[in-house]
Amino acid sequence: MLGADGLDADLLRRYLDAGALPALARLAQLGGWGPLRTTNPAESPVAWASFATGLNPGKHGIFDFLHRDPATYSPQVGPLTVRPRADGRGWEATNHRQGTTLWAQASAAGRSCALLRVPGTCPPEPVNGEMLSGLGVPDLVGSWGTSRLYTTLPGKGRGWTRLELSADGRAQTAIRGPQGAETPLEVCAGAAGVVVRCQGQKISLGVGEWSPWLSLRFEMPASPAWQGLARFYLWSLSPDVRLYLSPLHLDPRQPALPLTWPEGLSAELAARHGLFGTLGWPEDNVGLNEGRLDEAGFLRQVEEAFAQQRELTLDTLAAGRHDLVIAVIEATDRVQHMFWRHQDPGDPLHTAEGERAFGGEVLRCYQRFDELVGEALELLSPGDTLIVLSDHGFKPVYKLANVNSWLRERGYLAASAGLAVDWRRTRAYALGLSKVYINLRGREAQGLVEPGREYVALCAELARELLAWRDPETGQPILRQVYRRDELYAGPEIGHSGDLILGFQAGYRASPLSAAGRLAAAALEPNRNQWSADHCAIDPALVPGVLCANRPLRWADASILDLAPTILDLLDVSPPPGLDGRSLRL
Repeated sequence: MLGADGLDADLLRRYLDAGALPALARLAQLGGWGPLRTTNPAESPVAWASFATGLNPGKHGIFDFLHRDPATYSPQVGPLTVRPRADGRGWEATNHRQGTTLWAQASAAGRSCALLRVPGTCPPEPVNGEMLSGLGVPDLVGSWGTSRLYTTLPGKGRGWTRLELSADGRAQTAIRGPQGAETPLEVCAGAAGVVVRCQGQKISLGVGEWSPWLSLRFEMPASPAWQGLARFYLWSLSPDVRLYLSPLHLDPRQPALPLTWPEGLSAELAARHGLFGTLGWPEDNVGLNEGRLDEAGFLRQVEEAFAQQRELTLDTLAAGRHDLVIAVIEATDRVQHMFWRHQDPGDPLHTAEGERAFGGEVLRCYQRFDELVGEALELLSPGDTLIVLSDHGFKPVYKLANVNSWLRERGYLAASAGLAVDWRRTRAYALGLSKVYINLRGREAQGLVEPGREYVALCAELARELLAWRDPETGQPILRQVYRRDELYAGPEIGHSGDLILGFQAGYRASPLSAAGRLAAAALEPNRNQWSADHCAIDPALVPGVLCANRPLRWADASILDLAPTILDLLDVSPPPGLDGRSLRL
């Protein structure tokens, strides 16, 4: 199974009709293809958890990238928790997904499995075979990817370190590592480029060049040193130096958190393929969005992450050791998030210059994946099944909605002039990309809405009011649907969901402030971010994924929940009882 995160059904149809994707066209001729119903919400950790287990979120327990702590109202990362190990020897991760994965079922039945960067596989679990963790692997500082810009620019942006150059062009600074540790860094800027010195390593860079991986060692006060990898990119030399430092990846030779099953496999892969990036989200969308990285540098990250995954995937397929191989490409998701605006004249940031330079990047990314599909087809043995899957599609985002500000305007949420929420007078609040929570007595720390009749009535009232929310400039509805959690989910984990789940119209999504549970000055504002397309919180009916295979399947109304029972059926393994999906095998 080849996964392409975010491969969009409408775009795929357009590109197939234009003859731009010959390998996927061939795959479809052999079996077929169609849109694939995604989860609600259409968020990657939610959808990939349902793919892995065949369960709805009410059973596997992953409802959003973020959820709230009812005791503090603060946002928490939903899919996993990363914390320092008690012995100080790196990080430990807890995956909050419940249920049994399809690869655990296949392994128990004696089938050999290889998983390559499948989202939601951090930390790696034992399988009859091998696993390299994907989306969810943190960086060395315990985040999902913290980059830095060393610059002579005045002012201070987020993640910037100011370089004070001496008369001979030198600056002494530092690289920040885990838990407050630092290591000295010298930057010397000259007419042709910069020279970087760190821990005995010297690297010369010209404008537009990336460094090789640097091996960085951070001494810790009460434990062995932690090792990481990072790369520099010289974005600009004049009139201002802009030197980008990637997030600190875990070193696969001595990772601060297990990356593979078996644990020593990451070092073997590094010996076989050279040093490689390990961060679960290796393409730095946030750095591009916040001005630490330019588009050319970002695309180089995308290309190298794709090339790394392609090499691992094809080597695994060529070896022919496994009954089940699952490999997931993330580049299709990242490029659409950041480059959709260049192909969309309706986007507020669209320019003719940007379209000339980058308007074809989404198609090029689809074509790169198409080439991988063609190479995989050539490696199949007679009787092998190849499935191509995406977890969701994409739509443009022209405006950002701050749901908490809307709730405040209508009296459901109370706040001070400084936008601090007064929980003693708040009946409902938003947190996460698609969730509204009721401030429920007995559940939230300062809850005031009574369970039962008052709770039910408030949910119904909010749903009506939210569906009546209109864009004041166009008169168009902002939301397509508002769902109650009990009409979407069933299972023991349902209590972790929000009370209402929002399905936005295409063109709208929750703002970053709203996702973090905060307020903004306005309830609706233009999207001025380079992050110009999305799927999170857009109504799932508008952003289906894709399913394609070299054998006929039951294409009608296929859902991502159907893949676990389908793959197990194709492996002649009985699925466990209680799955919410069904086999699509004919």
